[in-house]
Formats: sequence, C-alpha cells, structure tokens
Amino acid sequence: MQKPSTQAEALVFYIQKMDIEMIDLILDNDKTYQDFPKHLFVEKLEDVFEQFQNSKETELIGYAGFCDSKICPNACTGGYVFIGNKSKQKISLLIDAQGGKILDVFECSEFDIFDKNIDLSKYNTLYIEEDMF
Repeated sequence: MQKPSTQAEALVFYIQKMDIEMIDLILDNDKTYQDFPKHLFVEKLEDVFEQFQNSKETELIGYAGFCDSKICPNACTGGYVFIGNKSKQKISLLIDAQGGKILDVFECSEFDIFDKNIDLSKYNTLYIEEDMF
C-alpha cells in the first residue's frame, strides 16, 4: 500500500503494521469505535495484535471486502479482512468512513472479500469482543 493520504487509509496501513501507537494517534478521542470509548477499543485491538504476534506474525495483509449479512443493520461495503502473514488467523473490520474520515470501526462476523481466490473459511477468526459472536 502506498503512503496513506486519509485517516481511513492510515488506519488500514497501521493495522497491517500492527502499530497500535499510530492507530491510537489517528483515531479521534471523542468518538466511540464498536460502541467502546476510543481508549478501550485501542486496548482491545492491541490484545488482538498480541494474539497475532504470539503466532509469530510480523504483519497483516489486508483484503478489501464487505458485510455479506442480509440481516445486519451495519451492512457496509468499506471493510477489510486482515490475515496474518504466517498463521491461519484473521480479523474482519468494517470501516465506516466518509470522505476518508473515520466515523466508526466495528467487527463483522459475516465478512466476505472481493478476491475470490482466498478461502476465508481456512482462517481462524480473532475478535476484539469475543462475546459478540
């Protein structure tokens, strides 16, 4: 990915790098993400990064996709599944953005990607909020 020019592009870039400090800097302090205050969302995302790193991941590879649920009230097209470069783990995040500015970020259990050469069922899903799914 080239150098990010918007807040949304920067979020994707830094998630791929698992750079929690930069994610903390670019997300807005006065917003909630997945209905969590920013600081708690960042802490929970850091826990997910630690799970990836414990599996010897050095980076995540982002694949663009969309919510494939027919009943989800958040059905969005702007999202990514982030797959570890070494293990069979992933996390799927919808990024609600407008004009490159992030409005919200939340997990999606019914996520699909545009690249049909990748079988997401082969990957173990990690969650920010285990109890949700």
